[in-house]
Amino acid sequence: MADWLEALTDCVARNEPACLVSVADVRGSAPREPGARMLVTATRTFGTIGGGQLEYQCTRIASEAIREDRDAAFERRFPLGSNCGQCCGGVVDVGFEPLAAIDAGWLEREQQRVPGSDFRIALFGAGHVGSAVVNVLSGLDCQLRWIDSRPNVFPDQLPQNVSAIASDTPALEVAAMPSSSFFLVMTHSHALDFEICDQVLRRGDAAYCGLIGSLSKRRRFPSV
Repeated sequence: MADWLEALTDCVARNEPACLVSVADVRGSAPREPGARMLVTATRTFGTIGGGQLEYQCTRIASEAIREDRDAAFERRFPLGSNCGQCCGGVVDVGFEPLAAIDAGWLEREQQRVPGSDFRIALFGAGHVGSAVVNVLSGLDCQLRWIDSRPNVFPDQLPQNVSAIASDTPALEVAAMPSSSFFLVMTHSHALDFEICDQVLRRGDAAYCGLIGSLSKRRRFPSV
């Protein structure tokens, strides 16, 4: 369950004032997609709508709604270039829902929904780049299998939607993923990267296969 949803559930149970902030619509380039959410309470925020000035201004507006004890939902439009000084340059419509405005039926459906059931990622490699990518992806509504041949490289604590797999044969883990999965390949070995990519491409049903590396590596792989 996403951290904003867990926090929202707790706020409802305790009747603690809060405001749900949601990206309603996007035109042009923006840091997050429609449906991205964060929860603002009197003291904390949970989740993210992309950071930067957009998130800062939305947090301020949500905090004001909490202080003013507002009970009706409302929406604001943010031109990211002129209003927020962000280089994305798009326009984002953001919805604000104080706790009293949140539909109980919607909340129950969100609680029962399986997070990331249609967005599955296999990430191969637990080095510093892989770790940084996992930190970002774990904030999305997805299920992520993090795979490496070295058993002691994973952190002790993992996000709820991340499963660490230590395997002597990482390439064989490709077959464990369902169709339309996303594959990210960034291991410590060029030979292993090649083997994993070969298995992914042989399947023929991946939604995406991404490989980290230099231009020379990109040129070399198809010729092997």
